[in-house]
Amino acid sequence: MREPARTKTTTRTARPVSRLAKILGTGSIFLLCPFFLPAKAPTDTGTASTRIKARIFYYSEALKDSSLGSLQKSSFFDSLATLYAAEGREEDQYRTLKEKTAYLQGQGFLSEALKTCRLILDGKEGKTTWSHDDSMQYMETKFRSGIISISTGTYEEGASNLLDLLKMPVPDWVKLQANSYLGYIYMRNNRLDESRKYHEKALDIFHSMPEGQSKDQQQNILYNHIAGLYYSMQEYDSAILFLEKAVAGTPESASGRIFAYHNMALIYMEIGETRLAREYLQKTIGIARQAGNSYVEAVALQNLAWLYRQNEEWEKSQALYLQALDIARKLDANDILSSMMIEYAELLFHFGRYQEFKDLYTAGIAKRDSVTGALNQEKMAALNYQYEAYKAASEKQLLEQELALTSLANQKKAIVLSILVAAMLVLTLLMLRTLKKVRRQDKENLRIHHQMEDIKESLTRQSREDWQHFESSIESKNRELASRSLHWVRVNEMLHQIDSEIGQLAACENAEERKHLAESMRKEIQVFDRNIDSWGEFKFYFEQIHKDFYSRLHTAAPTLSPVEQRLCALLASNLNTKEIAEISNRSVRTIETLIYHIRKKFQLPSNVNISLFLQQFLLDSPENPTD
Repeated sequence: MREPARTKTTTRTARPVSRLAKILGTGSIFLLCPFFLPAKAPTDTGTASTRIKARIFYYSEALKDSSLGSLQKSSFFDSLATLYAAEGREEDQYRTLKEKTAYLQGQGFLSEALKTCRLILDGKEGKTTWSHDDSMQYMETKFRSGIISISTGTYEEGASNLLDLLKMPVPDWVKLQANSYLGYIYMRNNRLDESRKYHEKALDIFHSMPEGQSKDQQQNILYNHIAGLYYSMQEYDSAILFLEKAVAGTPESASGRIFAYHNMALIYMEIGETRLAREYLQKTIGIARQAGNSYVEAVALQNLAWLYRQNEEWEKSQALYLQALDIARKLDANDILSSMMIEYAELLFHFGRYQEFKDLYTAGIAKRDSVTGALNQEKMAALNYQYEAYKAASEKQLLEQELALTSLANQKKAIVLSILVAAMLVLTLLMLRTLKKVRRQDKENLRIHHQMEDIKESLTRQSREDWQHFESSIESKNRELASRSLHWVRVNEMLHQIDSEIGQLAACENAEERKHLAESMRKEIQVFDRNIDSWGEFKFYFEQIHKDFYSRLHTAAPTLSPVEQRLCALLASNLNTKEIAEISNRSVRTIETLIYHIRKKFQLPSNVNISLFLQQFLLDSPENPTD
C-alpha cells in the first residue's frame, strides 16, 4: 500500500444526503402539482413555431462544425433555408443560400453552386412586389451566377446574366466587372470585335473611378481579361504588358498573380519559349495550391503536361494529366475536363493502350458536346426548384404530424400519471421519514470523515513502522466493514417487498384486508428504519479507506455489473465464499457462479487467487498472484 501524500489537502465538507432529502421532499410536491390541474392541449401554431426554431438552432450550430463532409453540409444549408422560408424570414433564407453558394464555390462544386444561384433567382422572379433588399439580392446573385457560369463553361448563361445586370441601376464596380467578363466570354467564343467593345467600356469606367484598394482589385481582373484579348489577336507584346501591369497593381494578391502568371505561360507556350512557359506554369500551380484555387491548378497542370508531351517526356506528361483529371472530376468542370480527356486519350494512343484510348476519347468528345447544352441545365434547375418546393411541403406535413402525436401522447401521459398520484404520495412520505434517519447518520459520517483526514495528516509525520501498523489496522477495519454489510441485502429485499405491497394496497377494495396490509407494511418499515444505512455505511467507509478502488476496477473490467462490483469489494476484504453467502443471503453455489463470471471478465486462469488479485486494486495496478 502506498503512503499517503505528504501535502495537506483541504476537503470541502458536504451534506449530500441532507440536500437529497430537501430536493425529494419539495420536488415531489412540485412534481405532483401539475397533475391536479386541468389538462391543456398546446396550440398548434405555438408548438410548430417552437419546433421550427429548435431545428433552426440545431442546423445553425451544426454548420459551425468544421468536420462536416461537403454533402452533409450542403444538405444542412438546404434544411436551414427551408425552415427560414417556413418562418417567413426571407432575409435569413437568402443569407443561408448565399453562404451555401460561397461554400460550394470554394470547395469547387461549381455546378451545384450554379444551381443554388438559379434557385435564388427563380424565387425573386416569382415575387409580384420587390423591396430594396430584393433588388440588391437579385443583382448580387445575377453577378455571382454570371461568374460561376463562366467557370463551368456555360458561356451563354453567363453572358445572359451579365447583360441583364447592365440593364439595372448598379454601382460602377459592378458595371466594370460585368463589361470585363462579357469581353472575356466573347473572346473565348472568338468574337473578338465584340470582346474589344466591352473591354473598352470597362476601361472607360475604370479610369473614371476614384483611386483606392477597390480600384486595384478591379484593375487586376480587367487587365488579365484585356491580355487574354490581345493573346487571341496574337499581339503578344501587348498581352504581356497588360499582365505585368496586373501583377504590379496588386503585388500582394494571390488571385491576381495566379491568372497573370498562367496567361504569361500561355503566351510563352505560343511563341515557343518552353523554358519560360514551364517556369510560369510551375509558379501558377504553387500559388493556386496555396490559395486553394483548384480550377486554375487543374488548367495549369494540363498545360504543363502538354509541354512535357511536346518534348516527348511521356512519363512526366502522364503523371500531370492524371493529377489534372482528378481535380477536374472533383470540380465537375466540364469545360476543361473534356479537353483533358481528349489530350490524355491521345497520350494513351502513344503508349499503345488502344482500347483505353478509344473509350476515353469517345467520352471526352461526348462531354465536350454536352458543355453547351443550356437546355439540359435549365431543365435541371427547374427540377431542383420543384424538389425544394416538395421538400418544404414535406417538412410542414412532418411538423403537423409530430404536433398531433405529441398532443395525443401528452393526454395519455396525464391519465396514467393521475392514476399513480396516490401511490407516489405514500411513497414520498415514506422516503421523507427514512431520510430523516439518514440525515442523522450523515452527521456521523462527516465526523468519521474528518477523523480519517486527521489520521492521514498525523501519518505523514510518522515513521514507516507506524505506517505498517496502520496497514494492519486498516485490514481489521476491512473485515469489520464486511461483517457489517450483513443487513444490506436484506434491506434491499425488504424495499422490494414494500414496493410490491403498495401495489397490492392500491388494488385492494376490502377495508379489512387494506387495514391488515397497512399494519404489515408499518412493521416492515420499522425494520427498514433500523437497517437502511447498512450498505451505504459500508460503501462510505470502504471508499474512504480505499480511494479509487471502483474506478480502477471499472478500468480493468468495464462490463462488471453492480452486484459483481460489490462481490469484488467483499473478496478484496479477505472474506471467503461461505462468509459472503451468509452476508448476502445467497447460496454458496450462487456466489461461486458469480466468482466464475468475474474470473472470465478479468480473464484470470484457475491458478490465480482471486482475493489476492482484487487486493491489488486496493494498492495500484493489478498483478497476477498465483497460489
